[in-house]
Amino acid sequence: MATTPTVDQNLANIITEIIQKYKLDPKSKINYDMGSNDGEGYLSRSLSVSITDEEKDTLNLFIKSALDISDDGLMPLKSLYANEIHFYETIYPAFFKFLNEKGVLAFENVPKCFATTPENVIALENLAKEGYVLLGDGKFMSNNEIELALRTIARYHAICFAFKDQRYEEYLKLTEPVKDTSVPLSNQNFVIQRKSFTYNFLSNLDPVKDEYMIRKVEDLIHSPNYGVYDTFSANSEYSILIQGDFWNNNIMFLYDDQTKRPINIKLVDWQMMRPALPVHDLSLFFYNVASKDALNRLKYFLKVYHDELAENIRQLGSNPDLLYPYSILEKHWKEYGKHGFVLALINSLLVLVEKDENFFSFEDVDLNNPESWASLYKKIRKHDEYVERLKAIADHMIINNFF
Repeated sequence: MATTPTVDQNLANIITEIIQKYKLDPKSKINYDMGSNDGEGYLSRSLSVSITDEEKDTLNLFIKSALDISDDGLMPLKSLYANEIHFYETIYPAFFKFLNEKGVLAFENVPKCFATTPENVIALENLAKEGYVLLGDGKFMSNNEIELALRTIARYHAICFAFKDQRYEEYLKLTEPVKDTSVPLSNQNFVIQRKSFTYNFLSNLDPVKDEYMIRKVEDLIHSPNYGVYDTFSANSEYSILIQGDFWNNNIMFLYDDQTKRPINIKLVDWQMMRPALPVHDLSLFFYNVASKDALNRLKYFLKVYHDELAENIRQLGSNPDLLYPYSILEKHWKEYGKHGFVLALINSLLVLVEKDENFFSFEDVDLNNPESWASLYKKIRKHDEYVERLKAIADHMIINNFF
């Protein structure tokens, strides 16, 4: 039985604002549907809304709002939503203007934003109605999908590098309001939670056959900053405003109807954008989407990313050899790429979980109790596949001396 969506006053207000802003008929027909169930969006609930004005095209919206959970610093909902609203209202328009002044094609790989409110409500275009889909079903990305995603994030990174290079004071003003929402994720409870997930993974390995892998991962656990987010890279000369949550659930693909090849993507959910090194976007992405074959082609994919980055930086009038040479990308990957493994311990669960498992319900998780977080590990049906994925990443890390 379908769930009836709840339309509270904040949602009603933003719909009214959009009708007025876009000069739609006040008597337009409005249809509501569930965008997602509580918990499926992790920190958001969403509503799919269609506004039909008989004299104009139907306006299809995806409206997201914060869940009614405690904003206690561990999950800083106000900061997360403030970041995303700041991106759509201020940062993206500034970048759009920058590209226009340079005579460069606009970066249109984000959903159009129709309105936002101080009550943490954001109304976006409904990408599903345009044919965009999440990968879903725990699938690895194909090489074509990985390349398209890397080229897209490279173009966004290039805009950040060039803007920072040429308009540094304006860049500082743009980024100053951004809240580093990764700081709470370096809270001791979260670090313990990540270590718990790691030990759970190790407990599934063969103590004889996998002895070397167990030893290397245990060494990693005891290394400085294990489980800590990338806050230490924010002030690097190579830091930019990264997307911050660049993984499967925030990338929507559009496919050619005949060839089934990916032809475009949209990057959604900008709540965790922050100043950091590009490698944090890249490693989070790569180690959540790469099959064993793709893992073996890491250098190729890094070149795909960097070639696109360099070309776009040049088009914007800056020098990529100064702003982010390939040698620095390689160095950063060796130093920080291991964080992709740490994040894959959790994100791989989110990718593989089946809809009816209700894996990420905040009703079941005490955010202040690491044991409660770690208990999520046991809920997934695709347990064996999860372990094999992590073994492949760990083996890749060991072979390449990343840890």
